[in-house]
Amino acid sequence: MGVDDDGNEVYTLALGGGHRRLKYAVDAALRLAEVPRAEYRLVNCLPCVNLATRLGGFSSRSLGAVWLGRPLVAWGVARSYQNYVRLVQKVRSSQTQDSAFLDWSLPL
Repeated sequence: MGVDDDGNEVYTLALGGGHRRLKYAVDAALRLAEVPRAEYRLVNCLPCVNLATRLGGFSSRSLGAVWLGRPLVAWGVARSYQNYVRLVQKVRSSQTQDSAFLDWSLPL
């Protein structure tokens, strides 16, 4: 996705419905690649996603109604933007990753 203010690279990975299992696989893969835990953070952004965004994603991907889903996703993301801002603030203020997966829940 880019680089943050501190020069850290930022990546995203959409894990979908299997995110609870896949988070451990991603963490294991990074450890196998000998990436030190202090060098990365895995953050669950799903709590920031609102119903409009979920419905839009479902409409686009599962129903093939991109004409409906895409604007709904955009509207939903814009409406929940402050949730993402608060999530970033929480991640930045945490000194270490206490577990393999930072699993914030609303309210942030």
